Amino acid sequence: MADTVAGIAFYAVVVLAMLAALRAVAAGREPSPPRPAAAAVGLWLVVAVPSLVQLAVPELLPALERDAGLIRAGQVWRLVSSAVVQDGGLVGTVSNLVILAITVVAAERYWGGRRTWVTFWVAVVGADLLVLGVEPVGGGNSMATLALACAVASNALVSPSRR
Repeated sequence: MADTVAGIAFYAVVVLAMLAALRAVAAGREPSPPRPAAAAVGLWLVVAVPSLVQLAVPELLPALERDAGLIRAGQVWRLVSSAVVQDGGLVGTVSNLVILAITVVAAERYWGGRRTWVTFWVAVVGADLLVLGVEPVGGGNSMATLALACAVASNALVSPSRR
């Protein structure tokens, strides 16, 4: 039950943060639905394609997931590849990809493509390093997506020129 409540809270925070960022970007503009730019679509596809393929080829998860023992043995690329496979099954995969889509569109509109990509991948590595001791094996993009959402939302709140 606690996991369900935490999961719902996580997604609510991400969606609310992205809506605030989109509102900040749209201030002073004529209202229009957000159209994803190539950078946002590209980042989403980099995560989504392997994640969706993994549903049919489950061997991708152990091949690409974060594994503290293998990372210590020299497979440091797993600190990045762990974001393109999902350990939450079908529901976790779909929800992670939907929230990522919302987040990268908002971040790209707010910052542009380069900063969105850099922030996301730095967050992937940082999140993996942060949890290596407590969750040594796993995959998914949820922590990096939340970090990206929080970075955009906090930037929108403290930057007077971008409010």
